[in-house]
Amino acid sequence: MSGMRRASFGIANIPVVVDDNDIVAFSQSWPSLEALSITTRPYRGDSTRITVGLSSLLSLARNCPHLASLDLKSLNNDSVALSQLPSSTPKQYTLRTLQVHNDLEPAVHRLLADKVFPNLSCEP
Repeated sequence: MSGMRRASFGIANIPVVVDDNDIVAFSQSWPSLEALSITTRPYRGDSTRITVGLSSLLSLARNCPHLASLDLKSLNNDSVALSQLPSSTPKQYTLRTLQVHNDLEPAVHRLLADKVFPNLSCEP
């Protein structure tokens, strides 16, 4: 499965937690990824959480050089940590589309483009 190019998880009607550890494992296991989508649909008593943050994005940038599209239900918006990334942070040039369903703050989107994903679309 290390040659997997596309992975899509549409999770519905079950409680699930997706966190940085999961994304790091995906990025290390699937270095050929070109598209990754992890979305959920709420259900009654929803306890589904996607707690993906900066370490996930950095792991994807470092381990998935062909990733062009990333679709997440949510993203922890830590603009302070993002703004403090050193200039030596590896850049990933193929990611063009980042869709976050919990509305990615424009400032965070700009920082991601400036610090990690230089070819990221200007549209948040």
